[in-house]
Amino acid sequence: MSNCIFNWDEEDFQRLVKSKRNELAAQDIHYKSKSDVKTLTHNELALHCLRITRGVSETTRLLHELIKVFSGEKRRDNLGVPLINSSRMKSIWKAQQKQIVCIQDPPLNSTVQQDWLFKEGRD
Repeated sequence: MSNCIFNWDEEDFQRLVKSKRNELAAQDIHYKSKSDVKTLTHNELALHCLRITRGVSETTRLLHELIKVFSGEKRRDNLGVPLINSSRMKSIWKAQQKQIVCIQDPPLNSTVQQDWLFKEGRD
């Protein structure tokens, strides 16, 4: 679900990928595809990359798709129990959808975010 809300900053991510490729090359491990990205751990991403929200429309779309994937008659566990109570989820989604705007990052030019970026050494 967090992947529906957050995305890694592309510039930070590309710098980390380049750094990881250099690190692996120093160990004489060379990748010709994007498979080296798979060697990145979540901890490395969290340490070196800014995580930003996707925006209201993209977040809404992705969350709606996620709910659709886990809803419906075919979406059951091994014992045949539905993964999500579809009617309950519809009412929850209807009520909570308007809260998506509240979980978005402030604009990039906000003082709070500039202070955070400065403290993290990203300016």
